[in-house]
Amino acid sequence: MSGHDALVTELETWLVEAALGDPDLPDLFAALCDGLRAAGLPLDRAVMDWPTLHPIHIAEELTWRPDRPLKHERYGRTAPASGVFLDGPLGRAIKSELGVLRRRLTGPEALVDGAVLSTLRDDGFTDYLATAVGFAVAKLRPAESGGYTGVVAGWATRRDGGFSDADVAALRRVMPLVGVSVRTALQNRLLANIADAYLGRAVAPRVLSGQMRRGDGERFRAVLWYADLRDSTRRAQELGADGYLALLNRYYDATAGAVIAAGGEVLAFVGDAVLAVFPLGDDPLAAARAAGAAADAALAAAEVAFGVAIVEGEVLFGNVGVPERLSFSVIGEAVNLAQRIEAHTKTAGAPALATAAVAAADPDRWAALGAIVLPDIAEPVALYARKSG
Repeated sequence: MSGHDALVTELETWLVEAALGDPDLPDLFAALCDGLRAAGLPLDRAVMDWPTLHPIHIAEELTWRPDRPLKHERYGRTAPASGVFLDGPLGRAIKSELGVLRRRLTGPEALVDGAVLSTLRDDGFTDYLATAVGFAVAKLRPAESGGYTGVVAGWATRRDGGFSDADVAALRRVMPLVGVSVRTALQNRLLANIADAYLGRAVAPRVLSGQMRRGDGERFRAVLWYADLRDSTRRAQELGADGYLALLNRYYDATAGAVIAAGGEVLAFVGDAVLAVFPLGDDPLAAARAAGAAADAALAAAEVAFGVAIVEGEVLFGNVGVPERLSFSVIGEAVNLAQRIEAHTKTAGAPALATAAVAAADPDRWAALGAIVLPDIAEPVALYARKSG
């Protein structure tokens, strides 16, 4: 029985308890590394990598050192997948039958094969161990996650003589339970990532907290931002499906991207229209100004013509649909008004129009256009166009 056994057993119990909850991976990994050092392991550096399902990122990495803050990095989907998991000692541990790679970095048994190990040796490390645990998470496939689904860790020491046999045994012993805890955290993270990507930051927390019944919702006042692409039918016919899809994504980059950058929340992509809100919160003037700034930025960035309507009003934000298939959406007179105003941008020859409440909050941006009669709106509506220059 090694001198590590008692404390390693405590760490195993802690990892099981963490897996039964909702572990935060950075906190869990930092606590694990601190616990391993407390158990007597000469741990001077540790890295943990895992895949994720996210529209921007393909994998994440944590780097721990006892004398530095924990470092958390994310790999973008545009990076080569092989650079995430498959290159270097972590990749070789993944490919090995036992999920383990040992490399002594100094002494007569040293084997320094690769840039990562060479850098570690030059930084004073004497021994390195990589351990990997594969697992299935959601429906994530290896091709979508840098070639691997699981967790892989690299452990390094500066102690003369490197890791002892007991040290290596302890690290290999805890790794399966690290995998269980990471898998639990990843399931929760993937659920949140998917909800954020497809529902948005305003809707996702509501749905995940249980607002899933038809009719669940709330009323609030907000500045609505509604944009619609012009000549979309002609463009779709001219460009074909692939070309039109690429154009739509660039258009969304300009419009929805501007909304998000200004602090708004994109609620829906309705065909080639963008519906977004800027909640009034404690500063209604700021919401109107942010919406106007988003319109300016979107119109400056877009390569195609579109109209924008900005309206302040009360909306109902909640679940609509049938019990088996719901959509969390925003409805109300303000939404209908925004759509009618956007349609009028073509007639007015103005790419962006706002209502009086929005213009009053941001007078330097808007000029009076007059009271306009809009289809299906009972009373004429005072509209304002962007000032030139």
